[in-house]
Amino acid sequence: MEILQPKEWAKPRGYNSGVKAKGSFVALAGQVGWNDNQVFETDVVAEQVSAAMKRIVRLVKEAGGGPEHVMRLNIYMTDREEYFSDMKSIGAAFRSSLGENFPPVTAVEVKKLMVDEAKIEIEAIAVVPD
Repeated sequence: MEILQPKEWAKPRGYNSGVKAKGSFVALAGQVGWNDNQVFETDVVAEQVSAAMKRIVRLVKEAGGGPEHVMRLNIYMTDREEYFSDMKSIGAAFRSSLGENFPPVTAVEVKKLMVDEAKIEIEAIAVVPD
């Protein structure tokens, strides 16, 4: 993976502005923070992020890759103030799942998600080496 960062741009914190990779494209559906039986065990946003990211890493492994192959994340949240209020724990959840991989991220506050108990939903794109 090659990180794309123009020299004149300020370096973003917690993500990269762009990446380039060769391999097989893997598109994942949005993942919410429930368990393998589609049951929510928490309403804490950082814990839902952790559960969703574990599901994403599991799906990438199904495609033959690892967390380092996650190339993009789109995060949909129902309450940006709640999200920002616990950034330390949320950042720890991302690092626990992705390690030192900081893919490009888009984060958007939405009115509601399709699953009522979900506070976040995370889409991912990965590129797994051939």
